[in-house]
Amino acid sequence: MSPPSTVNKAAEKIMFHFNTLLRAFIIASFITLPLPGWSFPFLSDQSAPSIKVDLIPQIVRSVSMINQYYYASSRVKPLKMLQEGLYSLSKRIPELLIEFPDENQNSFKVSLLDKTKTLSYDTPQKLADILQPVSDVFNFINETYKGDVKSDDQQYAFITGILKPLDPHSNLLTPDMFKEFQTQTSGEYGGIGIVIGLKDDDLTVISPIDNTPAQKAGVKAEDKILEIDHLSTVNMPLSEAVERLRGKVNTNVLLKLSRKSTDPWEINLTRKKINIESVTSKVTTFGNKTIGILSIKNFQEDTFMDMDQELKKMKETHKLDGLVLDLRNNPGGLLDQSIQVADRFLESGDIVLSVAADDQIEKAPATPDSQDDITTPMVVLVNEGSASASEIVSGALKNNNRALVVGNTTFGKGSIQSLYPLRDGASIKLTIAQYLTPGKESIQAVGITPDIRLYPMLIADDTFDIWDDKPFKEASFDEHLENTKYTKVSKPTYNLPYLQLEKKQEESQYVSKIDEQSDYPLSFALRLLSQFKTANRTTMIPEAKSVVEMEEKSQDKAITMVLEKKGINWHTDTASDTSSINIDVSSRFTEKDTGKEVAELKGGREYTWTITINNKSTAISRVIGVVDSENPIINQKEFVFGRVDASSKKEASVHFKVPPEMMNFNENTKISLFSDSKDLLSTRVSTVFKEKDKPLFAYKVSYKDGGASGLVGNANGIPEKGETVRLDVTIKNISKTVPGDVIMNLSNTNSEDNVNLKTARLMLGEILPNAEKQGSLVFSIGQAYNKDKLSLTLSAVDKETKAGFADDITFNPLDSKKAQINPVAGVYEIQPVITISESTLQPGGKKVHLTGTVSDDQNLKDITIYAGGKKVYYSASATGSTTPNLTFETMVPLDEGANILTIQARDGRNLSSVKNLSFIGEAPTLSDNKTP
Repeated sequence: MSPPSTVNKAAEKIMFHFNTLLRAFIIASFITLPLPGWSFPFLSDQSAPSIKVDLIPQIVRSVSMINQYYYASSRVKPLKMLQEGLYSLSKRIPELLIEFPDENQNSFKVSLLDKTKTLSYDTPQKLADILQPVSDVFNFINETYKGDVKSDDQQYAFITGILKPLDPHSNLLTPDMFKEFQTQTSGEYGGIGIVIGLKDDDLTVISPIDNTPAQKAGVKAEDKILEIDHLSTVNMPLSEAVERLRGKVNTNVLLKLSRKSTDPWEINLTRKKINIESVTSKVTTFGNKTIGILSIKNFQEDTFMDMDQELKKMKETHKLDGLVLDLRNNPGGLLDQSIQVADRFLESGDIVLSVAADDQIEKAPATPDSQDDITTPMVVLVNEGSASASEIVSGALKNNNRALVVGNTTFGKGSIQSLYPLRDGASIKLTIAQYLTPGKESIQAVGITPDIRLYPMLIADDTFDIWDDKPFKEASFDEHLENTKYTKVSKPTYNLPYLQLEKKQEESQYVSKIDEQSDYPLSFALRLLSQFKTANRTTMIPEAKSVVEMEEKSQDKAITMVLEKKGINWHTDTASDTSSINIDVSSRFTEKDTGKEVAELKGGREYTWTITINNKSTAISRVIGVVDSENPIINQKEFVFGRVDASSKKEASVHFKVPPEMMNFNENTKISLFSDSKDLLSTRVSTVFKEKDKPLFAYKVSYKDGGASGLVGNANGIPEKGETVRLDVTIKNISKTVPGDVIMNLSNTNSEDNVNLKTARLMLGEILPNAEKQGSLVFSIGQAYNKDKLSLTLSAVDKETKAGFADDITFNPLDSKKAQINPVAGVYEIQPVITISESTLQPGGKKVHLTGTVSDDQNLKDITIYAGGKKVYYSASATGSTTPNLTFETMVPLDEGANILTIQARDGRNLSSVKNLSFIGEAPTLSDNKTP
């Protein structure tokens, strides 16, 4: 079946998605294009007769879809996609290791337990060529593998890998994931009203949604979610986080949050049905002008109708002298709604262009209507959170000279995706085209550049954020899509920094109503509109000059005064010359509790980092130091010096706490100094972070079914259908470290129906070395439970260091006569102990020599090492052996920048331990101070 005849018609059905690879939205929707059939034309060639299609039907179909519909054929690199697919597959099957040689030898080694095979292949010239080696791998697995990972799940893992090099928005939706998106689309769910995502590997609030529990409680964009119902979110999959946040209406969820310059705190939220109010409005006066404000939060089914009604209401009661269209933090939505919104303010011109793989451009023109508002002066507010559909609207109004765009450069999501089904409810999402503004300028990875760029200078009690940092955007993604033919990077006509003072913690950071008094960008937009006389952007730009200049002076004065109160002289010396600056820079760390200077920064402790400038030359003004680090704890920290007089020294400090779970991390950290925003000097400082000693636990269980209050059963100690069971757990601290607050949890591993967790969480508190604490967890198994096997997950974790264990408690079958219960009652289970003997960074910083041992109280199963998420080493005990100790030695390749190495060891029951190491690949040596 041929592709859709027109991209534009099909695209009218497609949802925009903001960061869909790493971010899960509370509201999202996918609507598929016309679907091709199941034929595989590239397999008709007799040159590949040994491909076993029946082993890999999902993969074959995915390859077919990529060949037919993917937008950027130049990004389809078969060999890289083959490698990424196989690496992803090896992560899904614990016992599988895939090794490609460093040289191009046209072969790779596949190892599965004690079986190893070297597979040869011809360098793939087209994507279909990868099917032969993939078929060989799956045939090998089919003959050798006896584990629990099903065939479809194996194929899903491989497909996830081959899509990874394409772009961040082309990815796989497994049946569960697709069902989740359908749930999001329906709106029939209980939630707290936040958009979340993974940022720097932390679960992060992208945006709270207006009039929801999270927004009303003051949850803020960029807040980190540390725990959900006392469960740590470290390494928690995004899909699991969304599932835990969502639940039945009127049930509660407890979050632990952290925010920059604020200690972590807990907040208890009650889930509600999330109904998004897409449009809010307000009429206000500024000077002698009456100005309307329309705020659009997203583009959903009724957005245009709601906006049109609000606009008509405002005009019925007021004669508007100006209009603000606020699209800040609008992640997008339905294309047709964005086109209709833009069309309401245009009578001619193009609204948006789409370009497909064949470079054919199609246009969506504005249509004249008697209701169009084309005469009211208009300002569009945007920021880095404005994406997709909101970028189409702002781009259309800017390029057609209908409105002045004010704010920060938008996110840059201008690609179009469509879903193609596999089978059993799975789908792949592929980028099929991209959008352009009417000026044939790409939105993708560029965004809409405002005419007047606003950026805040935050001055808090003990934190500065006055340097103009680069926010996270589409271009921040690895493998982000670009089309250089249409990429035109423009600059704002004006740049305006403004003062932002942090509000008190008890005050809500977000309010549902429009508040122009405390919202500087909005009040600035009103000030602009009070001066505009026409609705033409080309006229507005010069008219805005006097307003910008006045505000620039006013804001600069306000910033200078606030800094002066903090003892920082921020007055500028226009006569200062930085061309022959001679300064020395020194650094020291002091521990908050002791005040002593330290060389190592230990997990769980607070420090002050002080930078001293020794100026041996003329005075320099507005000096600021900015940290550029691979370590997110200190990255973008700012040292604000202000004026540094001639022949004098000046100090500036920042304060931070090293998280208790911090791993060892050594870096020659770069600090850049600027004077009046001009490059002054760069230097490097050695920063050595040391992990805190972590506890190690052992545990034993017993089972009680009946014979006690609240329990139902025959009291034979064997959980069965129809019984309420108490799981008595003893946790022992077998380390020398004292965990501050141990939490024990029982979870329903596979979300099985008719299994009810009655008591699933206990706070055990402190457990001294060699001491024990006990707790009881209760669950019931319904008579209607329709499986013979039941698996629950028992976990215990130290809240501070995140150290602990998670282990499966299995009952197979649920039959007292044949029952096999694992673990056995009354026997201590102990995690494997990982000891690193050597971790030496090799010359050049491209490899690490890693050796160590693993020991356990019973048989060890295997050791796996990951680097950057890629499995690089696997070793297993010999079949049938009783091995309480294993050694490992390997050379681990490093990527440039920060690398996280993870060593995982499992015993015969799959009880595991994990140890993380960090290294800087191709680390720069500590250099002398250098001026640009």
